[in-house]
Amino acid sequence: MQSEGDEASERLFLAESEVVSLLLEFLGARQLTSAQVELERESGVVNEIIPSTDLLFLRTLILDGRWDDVSEFLQPLEEAFRGFPGKKVKANILKHRFLDLLTGHVLSPEGINVPGSIGSNPGNAPVVEELVKV
Repeated sequence: MQSEGDEASERLFLAESEVVSLLLEFLGARQLTSAQVELERESGVVNEIIPSTDLLFLRTLILDGRWDDVSEFLQPLEEAFRGFPGKKVKANILKHRFLDLLTGHVLSPEGINVPGSIGSNPGNAPVVEELVKV
């Protein structure tokens, strides 16, 4: 029979990356995607198993909403692989770009995501023009 003191002395030792991975798994299970992405960025630990650095880079571009860069990155695939569904991929990219603009996640000239509203504010004319273009 163990005393209470013996139970308290038992400890679990985890590497820092394991703790971060557990947190990432928790955030993913709760669909707290933005918190998960920020933790990945800050820690350098990626929760998902991504087979190549190219796919990791593409995922980062998509999560950052850098849609022009996503299109540019995927263009060689369209040219190199006959069965690549280029039109479908382009349509999805445009759809998500439109939704980003519509919900107000606009990239500022400094490259920082800033909330924007599309109301009647004259300063939002570039956003409206971009929505129409997309």
